[in-house]
Order: sequence, then C-alpha cells, then structure tokens
Amino acid sequence: MWKVTKAMLMGLVLLIMSTSAYAKDDPAAPDDWEFNLAPLYVWGMFMSGDMTVKGNTNPVDVDFGDIISNLSAIFTVHFEGVWKNQWGFLVDFSYVKLGGDQETPGPTVHVDFEDIMTEGAGYYRFSKGPHALDALFGVRYTHLSPTIGVGNLPRQASNQDWVDPIIGLRYIWGFADQWKLNLRGDIGGFGVGSNFTYNVAGLIEFKPWKHVSILGGYRALYQNYKNGSGVDEFKFDVTMHGPLLALNFTW
Repeated sequence: MWKVTKAMLMGLVLLIMSTSAYAKDDPAAPDDWEFNLAPLYVWGMFMSGDMTVKGNTNPVDVDFGDIISNLSAIFTVHFEGVWKNQWGFLVDFSYVKLGGDQETPGPTVHVDFEDIMTEGAGYYRFSKGPHALDALFGVRYTHLSPTIGVGNLPRQASNQDWVDPIIGLRYIWGFADQWKLNLRGDIGGFGVGSNFTYNVAGLIEFKPWKHVSILGGYRALYQNYKNGSGVDEFKFDVTMHGPLLALNFTW
C-alpha cells in the first residue's frame, strides 16, 4: 500500500514540476494556464456514524479535539489547473493516521484508524466572469485500515480499498475585489465502489497578494461502503465534516 501512496505522491510532484516549468518557459502559458496549489491545508475533522469490523459494529463519534490529541500523522495537498479558463483538472490527496480510546456507556472502545484518500477530477467551465459554473467528473480512491478493540476483547483489524466515480458541480462567485465564494457538491459510488457518497464544501477566498490567497470554510464528506458478510463483514457508514483552512498559491 505504501508503494502505491509513494507513486501517487511522486506523480503529483512531477505534475506540479512539469506544469510550473511549462508556465515559466512558454510565453503563452500565462494567458492559457492558471494553477493553484494548497499544500498542507487544514481540515478540522469531526467523525460521526458507525463502523463494522469483522462483523462487530461500533459507533464512531470523534470530535476534532480527540483527533488532534490522538493524531499520529497527517499530510494533505490540493493542486489544480485550468486551461483558458474553461477546461481544468484537480488532484487532492490526504493521509490521516490516529489512535485512541472512546468512552462509551459500556466498555472502553479503542480505535486505530488510517485513512488515505486521493481524488482526481476534470472539469468543464460553462460560464466565466464573476459567476463561474464548473461540471466535475472524476474518481475518489479510499484506503482504510481500522483496528477496533472493545474492553479486554481481542482487537479486530481490517484493510479496505475502493474507488468511487464522482460527478458534481462547483460555483465560483467573485462578489468583491479580492473576494470569492466557492461552493462545491458531488455525489458518487453508485454501487461501483461504495454504495453512496456525497461531498459538499463552502469556502470564502481572500486574495490580499497577487499570488497568495487564504481560504476558509466548511466541508462534509459522507461514505457508505460495505464489503463481506457475517463474521467477515466490513461496513463504513461515516460522515467526516468540519472547518477547512488553506493557504493557496497561484501562478
């Protein structure tokens, strides 16, 4: 799995380097291409729902404070490019690893959780100017490695991977000088990967400098995935949501 992750990261780095070189060397590039890079954006994640591992279902109710105190590792990056303000692409990668105890009315539940999500999509911009509307189409890859232990019982572990097709819309409104509103929504899964998934985000962008902007808002991602049955059943029926903050570089 780590080899796949490294390959994805290397591909993203090469893509950024190649597009940067193109924009620098080709005089026509500034008029044709625009790129955005948000490295290490912060998603203040809350998790709520249910997760079944080896046929045992337990509630998942973790707030941002618990995630921060139990965080082992995190890496996030978002990269985007648009050609002639009409055809574009975006790549989003996030890696989160955490572990800790959840207090319940019954026995203490211990959860170790590793989540890798990679999203790649293309989009077509129907309208331009202060009001832009994008149609998105792509895929979202999810890798989960949860381990759940209840009380003194043996811990149950699982490794799950799936790919969801996604379709959606994004609306961008330049409502004032240096200010933009960015709204996005997409759905996916359709039984191909997960049974159903949706992703919604609302962001406000402030651009005080020519090549740097600040984004803040809220994002929610719901995934309903099931695999196996009986004692081998795995189910992930969880919403991850919370405030999002990013420093965005443009060129």
